[in-house]
Amino acid sequence: MKTLILFRLYDRSYSRNGEYGNKETLRVYLGDDNVLTYSLYGGWQHTGGGQAIGNLQLKKSLPMNPKNFTTTRKLVWEIEDVLKTGVGSHTVYESEVLNEISTKRTGGKPSQELIDRVMEGIRLDVDNEEIDALEELLRFCPKKNLIAYLPEDEWESFK
Repeated sequence: MKTLILFRLYDRSYSRNGEYGNKETLRVYLGDDNVLTYSLYGGWQHTGGGQAIGNLQLKKSLPMNPKNFTTTRKLVWEIEDVLKTGVGSHTVYESEVLNEISTKRTGGKPSQELIDRVMEGIRLDVDNEEIDALEELLRFCPKKNLIAYLPEDEWESFK
């Protein structure tokens, strides 16, 4: 899990003499499961006591899916808009981007060159009766694709 953004918040209703009243920090994390999570704590340092996100009483939900954002800055803008819907005067004093959302996508469609090279490797493995790697590769294929490879009269028995 990595920290993407820190928001330093304050509540104007507790301000006096130009001070920033009721300071809080909202930390935005990107989990290993590619889900955004949040923690809220008192003060602008990491030593503040934990608080419930529900204390912000937001009318809109905080984003959970980073795939909707091509940059961390766009995520910042969305979270700032959501924070404005909260009860009270939680104002963003500053936001600090600590890490970027990776726009590099893994997976996707393989190139024809890659497919041809893998097919060549499969042919060699089958000819040499070394099928362990092929079996492992097939375990990552969706079941519906494997079934579709079979003769149509066998499909029902594997659904």
